[in-house]
Amino acid sequence: MSIAPNGLTDGSAPFSDAARRALTTAGATYRASVAALGEAICAYVEDLEREGAQPDDIADSVRSFVADLRASDPDAAAPTWVHDALLDRLVAECRELEAGTP
Repeated sequence: MSIAPNGLTDGSAPFSDAARRALTTAGATYRASVAALGEAICAYVEDLEREGAQPDDIADSVRSFVADLRASDPDAAAPTWVHDALLDRLVAECRELEAGTP
């Protein structure tokens, strides 16, 4: 579903102000949660690197960490295949940041 600039969704009625505020708040909360999780994962990656963990072991450990998060709330979890590539990229980005490479 796409939302036009006038607030119409595929030709239906525009969102109410309350609905628009609720969606905006939900989006901001989601983005903040994702950012906090990313920062926590990067801190975890940095700790593992300082301990001398190898890149493959770090990726496996982060996958295990996220799997535990998924298991704690299976109703909120997206399919595993959605996250695996994203997790691999996040771990790579955390490692690049730690190494000082862009």
